[in-house]
Amino acid sequence: MRQFALPAILLLVLASPALLAASKAGKARPDGSRDVGVRDGVALVAAAGDAPRQMPWQEAIAWCDEATLHGRDDWRLPDASELALLHRHRAAIGGFADPDKDAADPMGYLSIVQSGGKIRYRYWSSTRTDDDATGIDFETGTPVQVVVAERAPVAFGMRIRCVRASE
Repeated sequence: MRQFALPAILLLVLASPALLAASKAGKARPDGSRDVGVRDGVALVAAAGDAPRQMPWQEAIAWCDEATLHGRDDWRLPDASELALLHRHRAAIGGFADPDKDAADPMGYLSIVQSGGKIRYRYWSSTRTDDDATGIDFETGTPVQVVVAERAPVAFGMRIRCVRASE
């Protein structure tokens, strides 16, 4: 019995920061923003809602950098791993585009019909390779890569959710 006690205690001690971070995901902060979790030892906070419209990648980077949300001006577009964390905790955080909710809502359904059934649930990240920017399709959880070479700027938009480090 004692031989199992030490490994069990070590497991609880090592796992508790991750469990605590996961349990706080989605918790509303006094300013209205939402806790996301901890990444690389830094607590991440998300804006309570998406940007007011979809934007090309280059514009999305600038929009978050210049945004003042919840009384703060230190927002940025999340990198790919931070966006994956947002996707993982999207139900707890809330406010994301949701195909099921849109299909059930008369106005959401109308927007699906108007867009020819091709409404997108893709979100940009700030992560970029030489010619590609990455994002995630929040409907499927699939990573998305889009060419964003300087010589061929992206003309279509994707959704945006700004993040910042917690103080």
